[in-house]
Amino acid sequence: MENKVATLIRIDEKLYEEIKYYAIKENRSINKQIEYILKRYIEDQEIKEDSILSRLSV
Repeated sequence: MENKVATLIRIDEKLYEEIKYYAIKENRSINKQIEYILKRYIEDQEIKEDSILSRLSV
């Protein structure tokens, strides 16, 4: 079993509907869709930071 932390977050209704749309489209639950979005954001930030760090060390 994965280590998971239960969170209670409040999301704007319009944003929730958009997340729900993509969750249905990609055959994910809304929770899994939110988790996917957060993981992608973190991955993108790590890529940006690596590229920033590599430019700074030149």
